Amino acid sequence: ILSVVSPFWLTNLINKITGKVVIVDGATCIDNDGGDNPALKGSVEYRNPDMNNRAIYTDKCQDGNKRLKEYYCGIYANVIPKLYSCDNGCRDGACK
Repeated sequence: ILSVVSPFWLTNLINKITGKVVIVDGATCIDNDGGDNPALKGSVEYRNPDMNNRAIYTDKCQDGNKRLKEYYCGIYANVIPKLYSCDNGCRDGACK
């Protein structure tokens, strides 16, 4: 049996895997550093037009520049925060 996969479906799947753009039921999550990437400062924008909601989360250093709070998109267009311990310190929202 041969099945055909639409290009839109494939693009959507690739975006979900990389964490760059996730769209689920009208909610949108966009990550400008490509997903869970502690070496690069980025921001995540979350939009949900049904709830008239928009928020921006920017990666940031914490605990005296020893840890990083990294934001990325989950598979349900949700924003996921993750804490990293930066071996060489954190500067300007990224681990050195």
